[in-house]
Amino acid sequence: RYRDKTGKGQWIDVAQADCMVSLASQAIVTYTVSGLTPLEVRRKRQSLGQVIVRGFFKDKDGYVAVLASRGPMMERLAKALGVEEVDREILERWVSERTVQEVVDALVEADVAVAPVLNIDEVVEEPHLVARGMFTEVEHPKLGRIKVPTYPVKFSEIRGFKVTSAPTLGQHTEEVLSSLLGYSKEEIEGLRREGVI
Repeated sequence: RYRDKTGKGQWIDVAQADCMVSLASQAIVTYTVSGLTPLEVRRKRQSLGQVIVRGFFKDKDGYVAVLASRGPMMERLAKALGVEEVDREILERWVSERTVQEVVDALVEADVAVAPVLNIDEVVEEPHLVARGMFTEVEHPKLGRIKVPTYPVKFSEIRGFKVTSAPTLGQHTEEVLSSLLGYSKEEIEGLRREGVI
């Protein structure tokens, strides 16, 4: 690690916009290589008979995410829907007539990529995420015990990372001023009297 090699820390800058760009990396590379937007790629594939059905679809009581590419998966999707060929409109109509659970059950049975779209209250109770240890409870100095997400990357040799609540405003000010910046107790008290901290 950088700190172990140099004895120095470093600033870590993570912006939401940067994360979103990273999530769209496939579409971005396709665009920079071919000049085609995702919509243009979809239209081109459809014109070549290479239909890919993917996206979020509204059903009777929520939404599901479905992905079926050409070939065997598309054939399995068509069979599950009881049609010869599938396009987005056909899938939208089929999904809209069913509940989330009915859609998920049917498409899992057909071996088609599908997942329910969960609300936040459903996410924190979702059995698979709970079983994978994606949530833990931590003690917050003002709120008591709260449920928080854990680290999403699982390592084979390292079990669990210590998860703590975010510090409250000013919680570590005195510690930083004294141990990292070398301020004396008197200097810190002076800053406090002057309203600096």
